[in-house]
Amino acid sequence: MKKKLIPILIITLTNLLISNSSYKLFEYELDPVSTSMRNGNISHTPSITSALINPAGMNLIKNNGINLSYLKGFTETYNINIRANYNLDSLSSLFITNIFQNYGDFKRVDKSSYQSYENIFSVGYSRKVFNNLYGGGNLKYYYGSIDDYSSSVLAVDLNIFYRLLNRKLSLSLGMFNLGTQLSEFNGVSEKLPTALKIGASNKLDRLPLEISFQYNRFFEDEENEYILSAEFIPNENLEIRAGYNFSMNNYELGTGEKIEQFSGLSLGLGINIAEFEFDIAYPINGYLENQINMGLTYNFGKTVGSFFGKKGKKTKKKINKRKHRRK
Repeated sequence: MKKKLIPILIITLTNLLISNSSYKLFEYELDPVSTSMRNGNISHTPSITSALINPAGMNLIKNNGINLSYLKGFTETYNINIRANYNLDSLSSLFITNIFQNYGDFKRVDKSSYQSYENIFSVGYSRKVFNNLYGGGNLKYYYGSIDDYSSSVLAVDLNIFYRLLNRKLSLSLGMFNLGTQLSEFNGVSEKLPTALKIGASNKLDRLPLEISFQYNRFFEDEENEYILSAEFIPNENLEIRAGYNFSMNNYELGTGEKIEQFSGLSLGLGINIAEFEFDIAYPINGYLENQINMGLTYNFGKTVGSFFGKKGKKTKKKINKRKHRRK
């Protein structure tokens, strides 16, 4: 089975690291929360995993925390993400993200081997400007390697996030992946997947449901995206998520044998127990084929409670509800 998948992996690597789409890692659904909503959560109420999606909204997260997520692709490919956020004061937050994508080992003709991988390290900052307006951004460094070829990139994200109508409606706008190559793959100059993203989210009055719509305008040869997503929170311990990317109706990957009519759909689940949050997501026809994305978050200073909603002991300080956002 592994031998049959080697040609698929080689084709995928060639597309990612040699063609005009070398820097696809900037666009991957990299955490289970975003994966479950098809990366359509730029205006959604933020969580610790929102740093590369909605950096401006990170100041709304009351707790300091750390997150680890894991994404398994086909054959030996996998993705590991580490995120952490720290509140500098009541108005500003600092956060870091590291994304590592491994494509496994390859054999040369002379039977020696080499690894192919990509990595993005990001430092972000968010600040409350006034009332319900927030601004933020990321500074990102990329490095990728395949055999004897490598490339490095420096890029930035700029984002604003605004809440109105008693915080029921959220609007967000951002420019992502603005930057340049510091070094090139095999001497080939390429542009980054720069995108303008606009989103709106609404929390329903009589139902614990938040619905989001997002438009992604890419400035290269990629199709623009329209994404609808939702998160249903029946209680503070459970979150049910779904997303649909309308631009992926005809999306094909690898052999193209998958059912295409649901290729833009993704589903996810979040479970919160005490200081821990566990998330899992599955997109139908994801960027790395049959992928199951899992993540675990630890929130420092969160009120301890049971899964069945009983009150528990406090740790450092009491805070409010799921994801513990600032008002």
